[in-house]
Amino acid sequence: MKNHKWLLLPLLACVPFQSARSQVHSELAIPPNGNNERAEISQWVGLVKISIDYHSPNVHGGGGTDRTDHIWGELISYGFPDPGFGPSHAAPWRVGANETTTITLSHDVKVEGKDLKAGTYGLFLDVEKSGPWTWIFSKAAKGWGSFQYDPKDDVLRVAVDPLDAPYTEFMTFGFDERRPGSTVAYLQWEKKRIPLKILSVKPDTRRMS
Repeated sequence: MKNHKWLLLPLLACVPFQSARSQVHSELAIPPNGNNERAEISQWVGLVKISIDYHSPNVHGGGGTDRTDHIWGELISYGFPDPGFGPSHAAPWRVGANETTTITLSHDVKVEGKDLKAGTYGLFLDVEKSGPWTWIFSKAAKGWGSFQYDPKDDVLRVAVDPLDAPYTEFMTFGFDERRPGSTVAYLQWEKKRIPLKILSVKPDTRRMS
């Protein structure tokens, strides 16, 4: 009987490993959030770290339908449409898919010349048919889409002009025009690029001599 117990030990030791491995394979097999895959990008500006966390839809969508020239003003409505959920009857675009897109700033910055404290904010965008579009930073950084959006949570709004851009299949955030104390974050999707200039207000003492 004692010999039998020793034989069982290696088999029992394998059970947690096999269970954990099966769980990992099961999780990996599930499409993440309807194939609108999660993405994250970070950039340092001097001593300031900027991180944007979002879910990335694509022009052809989950079913493969070509939605070129039907994104802005159709799939993404102009203005503040009523999502039918949450405390507000009018909400801007969530800037992506699924959970609320967030931007995290490690230190205070200036955004398009306006002060913004360090922290994590929900990031929304007011898309307009003509005139500037407006980036909205909200204290409501947790939620699904724009359903929990409420203008009373707005911390900052800045107007920018959308730019024509080369075709981009997946909605993408990036950083351009990088300088020691500033950068231009941007959202690019389909044939548009929407910039957002961010300036560090914390001097980088490592560069001083």
